[in-house]
Amino acid sequence: MNPPQVQRLEPLPYIHCQSKITDKTYACAHYGLVVVPLYDTFGEEALKYIINQTKMRIIICDTMIRAHILLTWAGEDLKDIIVIEADREALHKMNDQTNNMPKMHTYEEMLVHGSKLPPEKQEANPDDLFLVCYTSGATGFPKGVMHTHRSFLRATTMSTAVLAITGLPEHGNLHISYLPLSHIMEQVIMNFGSLHYCRHALVICTHPPILLYFSRGVFRRAGFLDRFFFRELRGQFGGRIQFVASGSAPLQSEVLQFVKAAFSCPVSVSATTTEYVLKNSQNREYARLPLFLFCFSQNGVLKIVDRCKNVFKLAQGEYVSPEKVEQIYALSPLVINIFVDGQPLYNFAVGVVVPDFKQLRTQYLTQLIELFGVIRIAQLDIVEVCRHKGVAKLILEDLVTIGKKKGLKGFEQVRIILHVYVDF
Repeated sequence: MNPPQVQRLEPLPYIHCQSKITDKTYACAHYGLVVVPLYDTFGEEALKYIINQTKMRIIICDTMIRAHILLTWAGEDLKDIIVIEADREALHKMNDQTNNMPKMHTYEEMLVHGSKLPPEKQEANPDDLFLVCYTSGATGFPKGVMHTHRSFLRATTMSTAVLAITGLPEHGNLHISYLPLSHIMEQVIMNFGSLHYCRHALVICTHPPILLYFSRGVFRRAGFLDRFFFRELRGQFGGRIQFVASGSAPLQSEVLQFVKAAFSCPVSVSATTTEYVLKNSQNREYARLPLFLFCFSQNGVLKIVDRCKNVFKLAQGEYVSPEKVEQIYALSPLVINIFVDGQPLYNFAVGVVVPDFKQLRTQYLTQLIELFGVIRIAQLDIVEVCRHKGVAKLILEDLVTIGKKKGLKGFEQVRIILHVYVDF
């Protein structure tokens, strides 16, 4: 690509291979281009919104399947799509068939084309935009956090200073990379240590659900000695872990104690550290509203639990609007009333359901006969039905099916439901 200097392309990586994302990010920074990473958990509606809001000119994706999808989302600003794992013949056929659509290019073609062009000197100013990191946001569409070169370097410098407290050496560190590099944490941590995609790392940067999986896996499979010394778990990571950082949501105290014991190293929990209180805004309406929930820890420290809003946050950092989920689940004929809730200590939502007994007997008569028997089916009442786990499974499967049809994301779907026979 060799556009006029007044035009500033903004490549948008949509790639599953993290090493390639790393290459593209640094290459764009070198030429003063802005990067906007995307990932699947946004969902189709949010991805379209981000592409249109940023007026994206170039998209870099990994497969032909993604390229086909992106073509259906293309707006007037999107000019080129670069595919890393591409079938060259199929891609050229698509270019011949699509008029007024973005041009498709293979990654290898772009490398050859770029090697023939003279290098352009593009010096970035400290306050120039470097990266836009979209987050799920508390409500509505994703929110784009704009990082300048200055703010990003400042975050990198401060993070390096914090990590130095752990006693790790300044150079030669490795950290396990499995979260998308679209997360700003791994973008920053790359300055302190090299990315490592397998074993023998020194640093783990993660979030609560992953640490919870570690603890469950150990206590389910290991014997007494392994549970006591955690040799098996340490060996899986190469036996060199010296620092663990957890963010995005609060970490359960039991899991925190497990991680400390398992790796025998400092563990940093950084949830809610980016919350901010506005100053000199007493006359504005939102300043008088209860924006945050607080509690005092045992040592007297004021701790932010969460923000007051009509959504709740799950352990993986995603926000769920219970009203939206309830309205979709209410479409089920098996449901008279439903209440959905969740907590930031857990990675799934739960529901309280008042089932429609008559509709349940009509729709699932065969299954109810299998659960209760032919003789008892006529004497069944709503109380007995609500207490049976098999009935809960039937209704949960129906709710999940409706949720998928209506576009609920995986983290928005309830995993456990409780039946009650008294309406609320």
